[in-house]
Amino acid sequence: MNIALPRELSHQEQAELIRGYVQKEFVDQGMIADVAIHRDDKENPHAHVMLTTREISKEGFTVKNRDWNKKELLQQWREQWAEHANQSLEREGIQDRISHESHAKRNLIIFPTVHLGHVAHEMEMRGVQTDRGTINRDRQEYNRLVKYTIKLYLVFFLII
Repeated sequence: MNIALPRELSHQEQAELIRGYVQKEFVDQGMIADVAIHRDDKENPHAHVMLTTREISKEGFTVKNRDWNKKELLQQWREQWAEHANQSLEREGIQDRISHESHAKRNLIIFPTVHLGHVAHEMEMRGVQTDRGTINRDRQEYNRLVKYTIKLYLVFFLII
């Protein structure tokens, strides 16, 4: 799993957040988890969480637990991540919140960006434009225009 860490939190707070989440949602359920926090891009702190799919006995690894691969469980994990992250943000007095729901489900009129992946990200960092990078630039420009239009509308509405 690749999990975005809230930039609003300190490095220590991010580490405590991901540690607590992984413990409760995975380790306490019998999985082994390996967590790597990446902060190579200050705008994109994130953690990679590798999980076992095999159960463990005294003799070692046993059969795969196929229940851990269900899509419904992934949705539950996403929802739990939002709860954990939002509790941390609230505890630190930060008003921003995250949601596990899609933009469409939340009726947002802005578009989400797409995940670049490390290859496209590195190319973009070197100034080489990629298809996914172009999609993101287009969406960011559209979102900027939508937000600007909404601000203009609100100003106009307040004047009248």
